[in-house]
Amino acid sequence: MKKTIFFMVLATLCLFFKLPAQELSPQFSQTLTGKVTDEQGKPLPGATVLLQGTRVPAITSADGTFKLFVTVKSGTLTVSFIGFQKASIPFEHTRTAPLSIQLTPDLSALNEVQVIGYGTTTKRFNTGSVASISAKEIENQPVSNPLAALQGRASGVLVQTTNGLPGGGIKVQIRGQGSLASGTDPLFIVDGVPFLSTSPYGSGALNGANGIISPLSIINPDDIESIDILKDADATAIYGSRAANGVVLITTKKGKKGGDRVTVDLTHGISKISRINPVLGLPYYLKLRREAFANDGVIPDVNTAPDLLKWDTTKSTDWQRYFYGKTAQVTTLQTSIAGGNENNQYLFSLNYRNEGTILPGDENYKKGGGYFNFNHSSNDQRFNLTLSVNYNKDNNHTLYSAINSGAFSIPPNFLVRNPDGSYNWDISNPVAALEQKQRSNTDYINVSTSLGYKLFPGMDAKISLGYNRYALDQVATLPQDSQDPSFDPLPTAYFSNSVSQRYILEPQLNYRKEISGDVLTALIAGTFQHVENTGYTLEGDGVSNPALLGNLGAANTIVNQINTYSLYKYVSVFGRVNYNRKKKYLLDLNFRRDGSSRFGPGKQFGNFYAIGGAWIFTEENGIKRSLPFLSYGKLRGSYGTTGNDQISDYQYISSYNAGTVYGGTSTLSPARVANPDYSWETTRKLEAALELGFIHDRILFTTAWYRHNSSKQLIAYKIPYLAGFASYQANFPAVIQNTGLELDLKVQALSGKGLNWTSTINLTLPKNKLQSFPNIEGSSYANTYIVGQDLSVKKGLKLLGVDPQTGIAQFADINNDGKITTPADLVVLGKTSPDLFGGWTNSFSYKGFALDVTMEFVKRRYLGYQPLLGAYPYNDPLFVLNRWQKPGDVTDIPRASVNIVSSQYNSTQLPDASYGRLKNLAISYTPKAALLKRLGLKDLQLYINGQNLWVIANKQRFDPEISGGSGGVAPLKSIIFGLKTTL
Repeated sequence: MKKTIFFMVLATLCLFFKLPAQELSPQFSQTLTGKVTDEQGKPLPGATVLLQGTRVPAITSADGTFKLFVTVKSGTLTVSFIGFQKASIPFEHTRTAPLSIQLTPDLSALNEVQVIGYGTTTKRFNTGSVASISAKEIENQPVSNPLAALQGRASGVLVQTTNGLPGGGIKVQIRGQGSLASGTDPLFIVDGVPFLSTSPYGSGALNGANGIISPLSIINPDDIESIDILKDADATAIYGSRAANGVVLITTKKGKKGGDRVTVDLTHGISKISRINPVLGLPYYLKLRREAFANDGVIPDVNTAPDLLKWDTTKSTDWQRYFYGKTAQVTTLQTSIAGGNENNQYLFSLNYRNEGTILPGDENYKKGGGYFNFNHSSNDQRFNLTLSVNYNKDNNHTLYSAINSGAFSIPPNFLVRNPDGSYNWDISNPVAALEQKQRSNTDYINVSTSLGYKLFPGMDAKISLGYNRYALDQVATLPQDSQDPSFDPLPTAYFSNSVSQRYILEPQLNYRKEISGDVLTALIAGTFQHVENTGYTLEGDGVSNPALLGNLGAANTIVNQINTYSLYKYVSVFGRVNYNRKKKYLLDLNFRRDGSSRFGPGKQFGNFYAIGGAWIFTEENGIKRSLPFLSYGKLRGSYGTTGNDQISDYQYISSYNAGTVYGGTSTLSPARVANPDYSWETTRKLEAALELGFIHDRILFTTAWYRHNSSKQLIAYKIPYLAGFASYQANFPAVIQNTGLELDLKVQALSGKGLNWTSTINLTLPKNKLQSFPNIEGSSYANTYIVGQDLSVKKGLKLLGVDPQTGIAQFADINNDGKITTPADLVVLGKTSPDLFGGWTNSFSYKGFALDVTMEFVKRRYLGYQPLLGAYPYNDPLFVLNRWQKPGDVTDIPRASVNIVSSQYNSTQLPDASYGRLKNLAISYTPKAALLKRLGLKDLQLYINGQNLWVIANKQRFDPEISGGSGGVAPLKSIIFGLKTTL
């Protein structure tokens, strides 16, 4: 009876669901096996193998093999792997041998994933302007700071080294300078957590020989999966008030599906100064100095000319090679283990870097740390969790003073020590400064996690949490004999500690709906951010035991103690709607409302928005027929607003500093005048772009025009000192305009038969101007900026020429008052911002060999070093050999003189600083898969990487990337040998 009831129920279910009769019979089953490799036979671990019509895939193991249980006799497998074209593989049940599946690289850059604000897209369907740098491009460059890997790689992004020493500053500017005084750095975000763009100097960080410290140098470049740079309104408006200067998204690597893979990457190499500034040798220097006295009829004495009368005029030292001539040894070690299955993936890595110095002494830079990533998803794929933890620590032993200017200006015959062994102080003694040391230790941790849950088909909920902490601890020691005794110095040590902590919480709801081939996505989210900065600086004087100079407890007195604290809170709600109509009409809408604690009551909130649209016109049938040579064509445009609140905290309220103690009572002194009325600096961004693809997208060309207008400038407006304060924070109705044209070309020149060649070139033609500045003539900026001119404009005297008979410079009397005075007779000399910049990268591969070459080029000028022309006992650049020396000489360099007035900045001192630099050269070799198998390895790579190998520039001037006299060291030239193996 029970059996009868069971079959009746089963038959009813079959009729209700219309199940075919064969489903009631025992199913056929088999296990498919195989291996997935690339064109060279190397296994692809983590590839997905899926039977069409089913939902549960197999994942290839570390050796590329897979097993897939199926219940059909024949069918088609879909095999996919990131960076490769999908493959459809038919099979029959009669086949017994394992399947051998070879995937072809997906050479179309249109399908590359691009990270955008709170999501991802592809270049094909992106309505915004995004430049992406891959992990491979970063790994090919032997840099300790990931920002250095961006140079020459992205249009519209100007990256310049401010100091070539380890940990030195790197300046990133996206589509020009849009602010007069507030921050001009882009917003940096690491795994969803905002990051420092500069060290927290407000908390008292010290400068050293390395110059401004770049916080991002603490991040290990090998842990980075991609760097995506957001430029236009459509791409940046989702970050609202923080995105006026663009956004840089740094995404770290994630665990991947497949068996465990252990990777070890060991490198060793050298670094040297890339360029020595050309200066006068001893005979030419002595001749210049004697000419200066003779031309002015002045008799030198031991005080005005110790170099001629006191120091040895027969012995010479190449001071630049003395200070920067060492070869630094560089060693790095990177190890990682990664793996996972369909539900869980992990990655754990450790890194270490030991970099010597080109400076005299035992200065060095060491960095090490670890990174962990874990991803989990439930069996039904409804729940997912991501956790990333990054910890790094560095130790930078360097000098307290930037001695580059002293290295090239010190006379060749300078007397370092007096006969009694003490330092000679006839002039500033940079050799004595070598005893002034600075130690900087940085601790950095970044933790980000996200929890996601699929509420129902198309609707996902997600919450992201992040925390990072950047702590900088510094000690500088200045022994007594390293300081000029005329100032009665004491043995001195400076102590500084700065800590910046950031917390962020972002709940999100994501919706996706497909309707008849159209795709609608929507996002609504919020941000709660908390930033806390603390720090102190103090000075310890009078340590009797030199060995205890860096010990605060050994100081006789503690002076100039400064403690700082600031709290910044930020809250926002934002949303985005994206609509893709038939894969050819694209619309993107963004809105964000931000609140910042840096503004006063009633001014704390601002609204920011953007609209972006695109038309993939090659999807139109009529255009396909009319323009058969086009494989891809897209018109896109965007308009929107972003903001800037990069000012100090508490500027809208009155504040006080602790003063002296009087009668046992501490005093307070006013520090700031209140102004609760200023608000957001605002930038309106407009862009129009055309993207074209030819020959099945093997040639891709993009041209984009942009215009950014930045208004409501946040400046420290200067006021008369009679008011008791130097300035107050305010909005000023000045408008800065940045316009430009960006060109990008990518050509896959060769592909197939083991030989590949890809060439990419980017070019940017930027323009910047102060569009308006009401009443600039009556402001403190009257002699700095000019309406209608570039913000980097420089003023000086207009040189009419050098009198061939006297050698005296002749300047234009602009105001016709019969005398040369400043600022009345100053004219615009030119600008120092670039006229154009870009890069050219070529990537070649043949079987197991690969070659990557990147050139960077910049056309610009800079305010050159002002030659002293013999006025003081300091050396001059080599170009002063062309000075006037006798009646009849025709030149634009005046005669030598002990009067410095004859060497004012003029129209000849804005020289061409254009350059082309071989930024990167990478050569690698990977053995064939058969050899790797015999060696028991999954992968092996031998490589050589070079950085800043040579530069084409004006040989008589300073390194064009480092302006003359800035104290910065030119970018270092590095050659690294490496071995990377995977077990």
